Amino acid sequence: GNDLTLKFPQDLKALAKIKARSAVLDGELIAIDTTGNPSFSELQNCAISHRDCKLLYCAFDLLHAEGKDFTALPLCERKQKLQSIIQGTGVVFTPSLDGTQDEIIQSCRRQNLEGIVAKDKHSRYEPGQRNGRWIKMPFKNKQEFVIGGYCDGRGKVESILVGYYDHGSFKFAGQVRQGLNPINRVSLYEAINPLRIKKCPFINLPNEQKNRWGSGITAAEMDDYCWVKPATVAVIHFTEWTNGNLLRHPAFEALRDDKPATEVVRETPRGQSSVL
Repeated sequence: GNDLTLKFPQDLKALAKIKARSAVLDGELIAIDTTGNPSFSELQNCAISHRDCKLLYCAFDLLHAEGKDFTALPLCERKQKLQSIIQGTGVVFTPSLDGTQDEIIQSCRRQNLEGIVAKDKHSRYEPGQRNGRWIKMPFKNKQEFVIGGYCDGRGKVESILVGYYDHGSFKFAGQVRQGLNPINRVSLYEAINPLRIKKCPFINLPNEQKNRWGSGITAAEMDDYCWVKPATVAVIHFTEWTNGNLLRHPAFEALRDDKPATEVVRETPRGQSSVL
C-alpha cells in the first residue's frame, strides 16, 4: 500500500509501457551499486538524497491483468503471461535459473549475490503465506530487527540499539555502528527521534558485563543512550549470534516501512536447519 512514485519517478516510464491497461505485478525495485550488483542500502540512499542512481524494476510474477485473476494458475504459466506484457518496456523480466542446485548456488556466490529464492513452478500464488512451496536460501546472515534506542550525535545517530520480539517480550540483540554514513545517520535520527520514550524498552538490559567482543550495554552505560518506542524496522546483516545471544559484527543496511515491528522475531541463521 506504499506509493513510491514520488520517491522513484524515473521508473514510471517503464511501467507505463506495460502492455495492459491494468495489471498487478510482483517484483522488486533495485539499485545497482558500483560493482554491478543489487544494493538495498544504495536504494535507500537514492530515495533520501534524490541523487541519480541506476534503478531497475525487476518483475517475477503476475497476479492480475486486464481484470483477470491469475493467482490460481501455476507459476510457470503466470511467468509466461508476465513476460508477454512487459517485453520491451524497460521492466526487467526475472527468468527461472537453469541448472542443478549446486550449479546455481556456486554461480550466485561467484557474483557475490545475497541468496536465492526457490519456488515450485507448479504452485499458485498465495499472498502472505509460507506454505513450503517457496523457500529462501540466503548466503549471508541478514534479517530485520527493531530499533529500541540510539546514541545521540547532535542531530544524527552515532549507533542504534536493535532487538526482536520473543513471545511478546522485546529483547536486545546488539548495538550497530557499521553501515552508518553521513546520509543515513541524519535520516535515522529524523525517523526515530520523534519516538523518544523515558524507559528502556528492552527486557534484557542492562547486561551484567560486556562480552569479549565489546557487545552489550552495562548499567553504568544506560544513561548514554536515548530510548525510543520500538516501532522502526531495520535490516541488519551480521556474521553470527554469540553465545550470549547478541549479534557479532552487525551492520546497518536499510530501514523497512512495509513490515510491522511486532512481527520481527529471531530467525534461524544460515547453516542451521529451518522450516519456512
